[in-house]
Amino acid sequence: MKKYLVDSTADERATLQAVVRRGKTSARKVTRARILLHAARGATNAAVGGRAGYRTGTVAGACSHETIRRVLKKSASSRG
Repeated sequence: MKKYLVDSTADERATLQAVVRRGKTSARKVTRARILLHAARGATNAAVGGRAGYRTGTVAGACSHETIRRVLKKSASSRG
């Protein structure tokens, strides 16, 4: 089982949680934020997919370094 190490700060997790709670962004962005929050807890792709209801390929794509950087950057810019 593949596992992505998503190392995030408290501020980054707060940003992702705000994206999920706010619900005023695209479904894709909310999906990625949910996946990243689960992955930050140390779950495998299959476990994240099972909890969140996504395929493991979707989880793998959301956990790429480029996607993480892009989601956090866009979320931070929309907050302030």
